[in-house]
Amino acid sequence: MDACYAHDGSGVVGGYKNELGKWNTAGHADRIVRVGDDQLTVFAKLYDEPGTPPRRARLPALHAGHLSSVLAKLAAYPRRLADLGDDYFSTEMWHETMQQHDGTIVRNADRSAPFAATPEDWVLSGPHFFLANPFNKTPRAICSANGHYDPLDLETLPDDYLPRSNYRPMQDRAEYARRTPRVSWSEAETLTLPWDQLTAEEQAEHASQKDQPVSVQRWRQKRVTEYFRYVQRRRISTSMERTLISIVAPPGAAHIHPVLSLAFKTAHVLTSFTGLTHSTIYDFFVKSTGLGDVYDSTLSRLPYFVSQPVSLRTAILNCLTTHYSPLWAEVFTPAFTTQRWSQPDNPRLPPDFFARLPPEEILRQGGGVGGVEA
Repeated sequence: MDACYAHDGSGVVGGYKNELGKWNTAGHADRIVRVGDDQLTVFAKLYDEPGTPPRRARLPALHAGHLSSVLAKLAAYPRRLADLGDDYFSTEMWHETMQQHDGTIVRNADRSAPFAATPEDWVLSGPHFFLANPFNKTPRAICSANGHYDPLDLETLPDDYLPRSNYRPMQDRAEYARRTPRVSWSEAETLTLPWDQLTAEEQAEHASQKDQPVSVQRWRQKRVTEYFRYVQRRRISTSMERTLISIVAPPGAAHIHPVLSLAFKTAHVLTSFTGLTHSTIYDFFVKSTGLGDVYDSTLSRLPYFVSQPVSLRTAILNCLTTHYSPLWAEVFTPAFTTQRWSQPDNPRLPPDFFARLPPEEILRQGGGVGGVEA
């Protein structure tokens, strides 16, 4: 503390930890974070409910005064995720203890943990994924401790790869589907049904249609597992290299409650928001909350916008297997092939990477062509 007040303000403050991985205890003038009414107004807007008086604002975890300017820019952005209203839906899905008790999910016994055959068999846990990487680790056949996971080499995975899962859905899949949460909006879908399933009346004018299938439209609230979803680790650590750890999960996949997921009404909104959460800016915001868990109440305060370049990068990093083909096909546009690297002279970045992006199939690469991260 005394060293901070005695410091002349020169040099860089540094991070929470130094180059040796130890806590940074060096004194610096900027480590004295000065807070006035302007800063409190920003804090109230970012961390509290609308209308919270500045003098009642929650204080962020900041280790340097200049970081207040970053928060001011985040607070000044006019649109938040919460502005989407019912066009997105948040869920923790299966509680790890309660849903074992009621039979919704079953713990795979030691020595019998199988690889998921389809996404519907995959119940995600936190170690399964890391930042923008749906296939970070897979549980071992015997997975009885936190460290019983093996890292995956993305360049060697089969096109249809799915990892082991510590849990599997209940055997009665119809009941499992009934218990699965549904989104907050309704969507139209077209069904083709035999005529006799639509009417029991004998009507002469429709006699010619009785042997023909009929297309009808219905509105329904779909299950969250019918969508590609934003998925993140709900439990976080501000001391890790990354705090906000998110991916896109394929339809069919479920997860236990230490994981949080959001279903979005449109794919472009999904990929834009997910890509934003991959950024260091959003990671900084979540770190600044000082929280140990991140729920929708925190995510809803994040600035939100749709960005085609962000969607592209989200798709490149997450669409690693055939299970993501529909998402790639939906968000791809010819403009993707005109993108350029921010470091065109970097020899690790193939200059024709974007020009070679496939228009209607997944991008099969391990985080980038030839293992180069995109």
